[in-house]
Amino acid sequence: MKIKSLFAGLLVSAATFSYAANYDDINKDMRIMKKIIETSISGNNHYSTRVEAMYLAKQGMVFTIHSSGAFHIPAPDGDWEAWGQAIGANTLSIVQEAIPAMAPILPPEAMAEMEAEIAQGMADLDGERSEVAAEIAEELRYMREQMRDNKEEYRDNLREIRELEREKYRAEKDRREAIEQKRKELEKRIEKNKAKMDTYNEKMQEYRNARQKRSKEKRMAIINETIGAICDYNASLKSLDSNEHVTVIFNKFSESNKKDDRVYVFDKSDLSDCDSDDDGIKDLLKQAISYDL
Repeated sequence: MKIKSLFAGLLVSAATFSYAANYDDINKDMRIMKKIIETSISGNNHYSTRVEAMYLAKQGMVFTIHSSGAFHIPAPDGDWEAWGQAIGANTLSIVQEAIPAMAPILPPEAMAEMEAEIAQGMADLDGERSEVAAEIAEELRYMREQMRDNKEEYRDNLREIRELEREKYRAEKDRREAIEQKRKELEKRIEKNKAKMDTYNEKMQEYRNARQKRSKEKRMAIINETIGAICDYNASLKSLDSNEHVTVIFNKFSESNKKDDRVYVFDKSDLSDCDSDDDGIKDLLKQAISYDL
């Protein structure tokens, strides 16, 4: 009985050692793939995204993609300007995400001021790529100023109507008719003020919708670029067993809830001979097991 137990233990130890030796190759390949993904999705700012990688025994490689929308402090590698830009961009993105939650308690002009300042801040950080962002920031600033002036005029008109009502109460009949006429004129002005505010709110909603659309397009581009990189450089998966998987987790990329993670699980066999063009990536995403976590 002891001999059998000893023999079984030796087999387990041999299997464990064999697997550990294979893990060195897996770990090396995984680090290479991590770098490839980071380079593929970073664009001109190599701190705009962060990739984590780990291996789960008998399951496969797991890569987690953190977009710039999630605040993190990247480890500086000597490029202090880029590091500072990453900190600034991530901080601004956090404030930008918080603005909708503050909408019920902030006056519209305060919302406009915050969004204008954030847009300008993003434009300043983007440098030469800031032309569009700068135009948006300038438009938001103009809208903010218009909104402030209109709001002041609206309050002045309301205050004047209240004064006219008090005056009308004490005035003689002839004077009351003149007061009533002036009150009607003020009411027309107030309606114009309200119409301007409605137009402003519609413009601001258009801006927010456009910003959300750009954010969605950016997330989808990162997904496509990540999958395309894995497909193009699938030789880096050579140490992975054919029955294992490659899992890619996109942090806070879910469409249903931006706080959820979008997960794609690929069979290694599907990545061994894949095309990285648009149609190929669409096919891969369809073949993958996908869910929100």
